[in-house]
Amino acid sequence: YDECERSREWSEDDVALLGAAAEIFGSALHRWQTAEQLEMQVRYQQALAHCSRVLLKNPATLEARTRLLESALESLLWATDASRAYYFRTFDDPELGPCTGIAALVCVPGIPNRILETGYRVPFTSMPNGLRAAFERQQPFGGPIAEIFADDAVWRDRYLSQRPPLLSVQLVPLFVNDVQWGFIGLDDVKTPRYWNESEITLLGTGGEIVGTALQRWNVNEILEEQVRSRTAELQESNRHLRRRLDVEQMFAQLSSRLLRHDGSDES
Repeated sequence: YDECERSREWSEDDVALLGAAAEIFGSALHRWQTAEQLEMQVRYQQALAHCSRVLLKNPATLEARTRLLESALESLLWATDASRAYYFRTFDDPELGPCTGIAALVCVPGIPNRILETGYRVPFTSMPNGLRAAFERQQPFGGPIAEIFADDAVWRDRYLSQRPPLLSVQLVPLFVNDVQWGFIGLDDVKTPRYWNESEITLLGTGGEIVGTALQRWNVNEILEEQVRSRTAELQESNRHLRRRLDVEQMFAQLSSRLLRHDGSDES
């Protein structure tokens, strides 16, 4: 505290009182901060548990797969209080080459479900240099749009000119056996946000869970295709065998009739 009306010499009791008050305030702030950190950790653990639980399922269709991914992304959205969460998949376009495009996207109420004005697919060669370089190093990329795209006016203006403006993003690449399968991301249209280490770790762990699920689904799809192919081969073999048996039976019946006819002629 201070004194504005007169020059004052603070007594030892005044100083002791101020010291005691500072300790009380410090203890309260530490307790509140600890409680907030514990609440955040519980929220993150709940989000990751939900991701793991829903992505353990084996969807039969692409639509069902997308719904599961959206459910997992919703938990990350809730845990970080972001505006949007999404998964971009990597694929090869016959004309554009390696591309990335939205495979699943969730938003908080009131936020439009669009990110890029350019449409569904973005060639790797058109991605911002800083983003592409970070992904090549298998590292996350993010921060306030005005800063991370300071040297790329095209992408910076594209994001900031949206309604509402996209102010901040955090992206984490998904790699399976050193092959990039895409990336997951969060964005914020409310503030030019700096994403803290806990949020980036949460997104990275969520990305690993998503990557594991995608790999398992891909393996299941391959196995199911192999089963369908083998089943078709067996069915074709069975049809061929039945035709052969039918022909053999026909010849056996014909031979039997011929033998009976020869026997009647001799008598």
